[in-house]
Amino acid sequence: MTKSKIHILLIEDNETDAILVQSELQQAIGDQITLIHTERLSSALKLIHEYSFDLILSDLTLPDSDGIKTINLLRESAASIPIAVYLLEMMKTCNKSYKSSAQDILLKET
Repeated sequence: MTKSKIHILLIEDNETDAILVQSELQQAIGDQITLIHTERLSSALKLIHEYSFDLILSDLTLPDSDGIKTINLLRESAASIPIAVYLLEMMKTCNKSYKSSAQDILLKET
């Protein structure tokens, strides 16, 4: 019996962070994931309509969107897909507002 893969959309404009996230996911889950990476919200919204994702993992500070606006726009286009955001450690005090729209919050190491 073959296990189906977990399809993840990673929205991250920092290449180093994107590589780190992908590496950690592969170490934790192995080859059971497929990951599509994009740097902008606009391209992520297009990908959501083209592919089926099991999870959206998004940074909040993107070149074309910022903060809770990012999550709200993702939620409008992907109502049934879990969304996890990740924040810098210094932003964790403001994470209550993000928690209301996202399923989970992960903290980036600085």
